Amino acid sequence: MNTRDRLNRTSKIPAGSAGRNITLSTADRTELKNNLIKYYDKYADERDSTEKGQWKIGLRDRFLKILKEENASEIIELGCGTGQDSLFFMENGLKVKAVDLSPKHIDNCVSKGIDASVMDIYEMDFEDGVFDGVYTMNCLLHIPKADLINVLNELKRIVKPNGLLYIGNYGGNEEGIRRLEGRKTGRFFSFIEFGEYSRIIKDCGFEIIESEKHNSDTPFIFNYFVLRKKQ
Repeated sequence: MNTRDRLNRTSKIPAGSAGRNITLSTADRTELKNNLIKYYDKYADERDSTEKGQWKIGLRDRFLKILKEENASEIIELGCGTGQDSLFFMENGLKVKAVDLSPKHIDNCVSKGIDASVMDIYEMDFEDGVFDGVYTMNCLLHIPKADLINVLNELKRIVKPNGLLYIGNYGGNEEGIRRLEGRKTGRFFSFIEFGEYSRIIKDCGFEIIESEKHNSDTPFIFNYFVLRKKQ
């Protein structure tokens, strides 16, 4: 499948203008999560066979190098998909826990020998300070902007002091339901500009080790951050 699939905006929940925070009720939030599960369960096998872009591989390699330099041994991948990245980190000597909303994604992970669980990253079933690092690629893209600080604080909770985080998302200034061309099922996306994302990260108390706006094989710029949890 061509990774440059065009995203077509279909609606907003609720209706609003680009750049505005969307305030969701509990029922809205549950519906958005259920839609994500439905979409990713349906296309899990297709996604598992899709070749990963070289630019994604390059950024992943950079994070592995930093983890190795910091003597990290155990990480968690949030929004692990079918486990391609988790498997990569395992094959490079790290202990990996993988979580995702989609049961079908987790089935794919388990079939690869990955320790994986269905879990909601809004409230994870881990004690404080468990992991040396967190890796999340285009997972927080599905978190409404109004919820992002709470979710980032949950990530901060589960990582050890001085622990490392990789956060990568497509950037922009819009949130709402979009769908890939030719597909009936849409997903919620929250596109946030690089500068604003940087500010939100700092407001949550993270140190930014490195960051950049990276060209991708999509119409979007990719915002890349490597963070450290301050002691």
